[in-house]
Amino acid sequence: MEELICREGTIHSIIFQNAENGYTVLRLLTEEGEVVTVVGCIPCAAPGEGLSVTGTWERHPQHGEQLRASEVERRLPEDEAEMFSYLSSGVLKGVGPATARNMVDRFGLETFDVLETAPERLTTLKGVTARRAQEIGEAFRQHMGLRRLMAFLARYELPPVLAMRLRRQYGDAALEKLRQDPYLLAGDECGVAFSVADGIAMSMGFEPDSGARLQAAVSFELSHNENNGHVFLPRGKLVAATAQLLQCGEEGPELALDELISRGQVIQERVANVDACYLRRLWEAERTAQLRLEALLSAKPQGRVSAGRTVDELERAQGVAYSPQQRKAVELAARENVLILTGGPGTGKTTTVRAIAALFRKMGLDVVLAAPTGRAAKRMSELTGAEAQTVHRLLGMSWNEDARQVTFTKTEKEPLEANAVIVDETSMVDVTLFAALLRALRPGTRLVLVGDADQLPSVGAG
Repeated sequence: MEELICREGTIHSIIFQNAENGYTVLRLLTEEGEVVTVVGCIPCAAPGEGLSVTGTWERHPQHGEQLRASEVERRLPEDEAEMFSYLSSGVLKGVGPATARNMVDRFGLETFDVLETAPERLTTLKGVTARRAQEIGEAFRQHMGLRRLMAFLARYELPPVLAMRLRRQYGDAALEKLRQDPYLLAGDECGVAFSVADGIAMSMGFEPDSGARLQAAVSFELSHNENNGHVFLPRGKLVAATAQLLQCGEEGPELALDELISRGQVIQERVANVDACYLRRLWEAERTAQLRLEALLSAKPQGRVSAGRTVDELERAQGVAYSPQQRKAVELAARENVLILTGGPGTGKTTTVRAIAALFRKMGLDVVLAAPTGRAAKRMSELTGAEAQTVHRLLGMSWNEDARQVTFTKTEKEPLEANAVIVDETSMVDVTLFAALLRALRPGTRLVLVGDADQLPSVGAG
């Protein structure tokens, strides 16, 4: 385990700062007079600010030794020189070195109090209008709001990057909303464990039967079971699991679930004679998949050929004789927009996929081969002799760490340049990825889903 290092001092200069995620590279002038490069999530850092940094040393190939911060305690500048450095750094929009100097000279150690509580006093400075004074005051209040939000999170040893996520979601009201409902931390935006958010709420005096706690517990059970592969839970099981989690009766979870349904955060729908309860995003993914499959099935297939004659030609060209089932599969692929090809190892799926791909090319279709994993895609390429790629790469997937969100380049707005898509090992494609794939298909695209009931299931739900 790496040794933790602690350094205290004042920020000397900012080398780099990402306003979106708070990632910062700065120079820290320590109390011993040493200048240390510090890297980490330190939003809104500015020269003159005091820091106490705990972290580990690392060596950057270009920039040398630097301290990667794991914990940071911050203090505002305490003397006039530090205040001037802080305000003149550009940390506040509309305040440059000249205005900063005038502020500190006029108000001294009261400068920050004036900015936050009485910005109208700034009009006594040369060149500061009433409107500009209010704008500067508002910028300072927003700045302090983010700092207080980070301080609140730091009390519970939560990383400052959560402050950026909460700020993006709730704006200037983020801290107030968090105080009203600390279970917001357990939502998708922050991803904090329910047990951690629950501990914070209990320490703040929340009642065990509070509505916020009950609703968060219901949402947690749905998210937890998503990780177990379930797109929905039957209402009875969901209520019982929530009651067991909280060690309470079922009446509270029942009411909490009804409230989540009324707000649209949970969707309840009758499925297979049970009241199925979905997280909204999973319901939307499943609904999207359903509607887009129906659209593909109802669309007129592109490219027609004489199926029987074409299969005969493929047999001659490939030097094989297809079994009746293989022949039927290839003929169906010639006529239908959507085909499911399933069977265990050794049943001839690969030969059939090669034949279907050749058939599509003979029909003048642009064919794309894909699989859910890199290993499966490589194997598909080797067996078919054609390039295959992962579904994620095909769709141009990217992960936004700050927003904790997957995005795809290929969508209905920018669909795939393909007339036919063949996906192997489809059992490993979860409902969210499947919906994204279907959204990226042009109307009338041929879709062949290949799989085996005994293959690995998807990591995600569905």
